[in-house]
Amino acid sequence: MKTNPIQSIEDSKGAFISKQNPITLSDSTCIKQQQKTKHMKTASLPSAIIGRNKTKKQLLSGAATTDIPQLGSLRPNKAKQILLVLTIFLAVMLGFIHQSFGQGTQTFNGNGTFTVPVGVTSITVQVWGGGGRGGARTGGDNVALAGGGGGAFSSDVLIVTPGTGFTVTVGVGSSSTAAGGDSWFGSISTILAKGGSSVADNANVSGIGGLASAGVGATKFNGGNGATGTGGSFGGGGGSSAGQTLIGNYTNTTTNTRTAATAPTGGGNGGIGAANNAAGVAGTAPGGGGGGGYRAGGGSTQNSGNGANGRIIVAWTPCTTPSITTPPSNQNANLGGSVTFSVTGAGTGLSYQWRKGTTNITGATSSSYTISPIASGDAATNYNVVITGSCGTVTSNDVTLSLNPQPSASVTGHTNLTCFGVPGGSITIQASGGSGTGYTFSVDNGATYIGSGNPYTVTGLNANTAYKIRVKDSVGSQSPAIP
Repeated sequence: MKTNPIQSIEDSKGAFISKQNPITLSDSTCIKQQQKTKHMKTASLPSAIIGRNKTKKQLLSGAATTDIPQLGSLRPNKAKQILLVLTIFLAVMLGFIHQSFGQGTQTFNGNGTFTVPVGVTSITVQVWGGGGRGGARTGGDNVALAGGGGGAFSSDVLIVTPGTGFTVTVGVGSSSTAAGGDSWFGSISTILAKGGSSVADNANVSGIGGLASAGVGATKFNGGNGATGTGGSFGGGGGSSAGQTLIGNYTNTTTNTRTAATAPTGGGNGGIGAANNAAGVAGTAPGGGGGGGYRAGGGSTQNSGNGANGRIIVAWTPCTTPSITTPPSNQNANLGGSVTFSVTGAGTGLSYQWRKGTTNITGATSSSYTISPIASGDAATNYNVVITGSCGTVTSNDVTLSLNPQPSASVTGHTNLTCFGVPGGSITIQASGGSGTGYTFSVDNGATYIGSGNPYTVTGLNANTAYKIRVKDSVGSQSPAIP
């Protein structure tokens, strides 16, 4: 039987398509015949001088400043050096302030506006009311007056939208018989803490702490009541504001002491009551009640202490700009096989888009991207992924997909059957190219691979059976099929 040259072409996906029928073996009745085909081939800071013998540390700390010359008296280069160091110092300080704000808390000791940061959807708000003033003497002798009440505490967690502004109203500590001011966040129906009561003039009746029951919030605590004074001895101490987890101190009207109430964690202490030659002391923010006034006999009047202002603290989990903790890496793969690129990102609300250069790859929107089967056109040096989070985006470095070189297979000869019906045919296959060391051989289009050595002869073949030849190298790359 005369053989024709074996040819193949490659389609757009890298598959090889025969231009003629597969290899078949002929037979003759008990006549030895052997024909060989022709051998064929297939396809810090800069060290600026701050004046003689003066270091940057001395400049920044203020040490030895009397020896630093005025900028106008320096040569231009030295003046520029000093300005450079000062500029860097200011930049460092501004960075520190920005970083502190970025920790996720903002404290208001007076009225203001809070704007929800980018990417933040939940905030925790803590509110203290203002403190009440202690009792003041306006008439009479030998009087001791009670301390003012401390402000209440309220807190809650709010679901918010980035960029939304909230009015912040901080209650003012009282300096009169009026109660300390209420504090609220947003509106009086959002989160509110009541101020402590002040003591009437010439009265020795404790100022009542702000009432949690009149506040608004998921968590609420009463402010502490003021203490009463003792005639001829002292005015009563102010009650503390509530803490973040406890009611304020001096919570009943039977306490009789000049000592200021000590607040639970987060609250403000009360003020010390007045005594001979000592005026009552104002409460401590947030929301401490003022100490009561005092007059002994016909002596001088000792004034009462004012209540302290309230406070509002807003806390949130900062929105983190997305980052890449494990970048994608270059990959080597075989034509027709599969490969996966992967990335690990950090941040909130992450989404992924893999790209080839600047072109988005359709459907590649997870932290990994798999190509299967790999076509010759998939080889590229510019695969990357864009990670988008609540606070921005980050793009990975470009990575490369390299295709392992394909080995080649050629049929150097075949033996036809010597007897009809007896599987005595053979095909000898020569492998070349590819990667690694060694080859395996297939006559069923890569379904199974056998053998070692090169060339390799596959024996026991039947007549009138189509055989498609491939070889595979040690890294798994297959040759195109022949024919």
